[in-house]
Amino acid sequence: MIPNSMNCRLGCEQLEARENPDGNVAVAVSGGVIFVAGDAFNNRVVINQDVFGNVFATGLNNTTVNGVTQIFLGRGIPNRLIMDMGAGNDRTEVLDMTVFGHIEILGGLGDDSTFLLRNRAGGVVAVNGTSGNDETWISGVNAALVVAEGDVGFDRVHIDNAFTTHGVFIFNHEQFI
Repeated sequence: MIPNSMNCRLGCEQLEARENPDGNVAVAVSGGVIFVAGDAFNNRVVINQDVFGNVFATGLNNTTVNGVTQIFLGRGIPNRLIMDMGAGNDRTEVLDMTVFGHIEILGGLGDDSTFLLRNRAGGVVAVNGTSGNDETWISGVNAALVVAEGDVGFDRVHIDNAFTTHGVFIFNHEQFI
């Protein structure tokens, strides 16, 4: 019998941190219009304006915005906000924004949640959830017209404290919350 002279020592080492982003949201500003485009993943994004008029886009829950967590979009009142979130179960928040024209949000395929809180628009505030079980919250919005449109799926809508000159239109929602 040959004695085993090798001593084996086991050890552990810590690996570098690895984040698995929930997708990237591409944001651009052109001609005073803010464009936001989601991808096929579950994006979480907030577009907000502070009391000084600074506008930011912030990714939540590992969603990036143009590859980073937050970007500064500028100061002042944008002409318009257009968001197409793409596929995935997205959560979109638009907070305290003032725009000269429209705020338009297209949820895309998936079970989307859209929150518009304390926004002012000279034109239309419109949310279209498209296919999926979508939830839309519109609160404290002042606009010429507010439109909430569902599609295929079990869609829910909540609207309160909406002030309009041309009314509120709600299409194809199964439940008012």
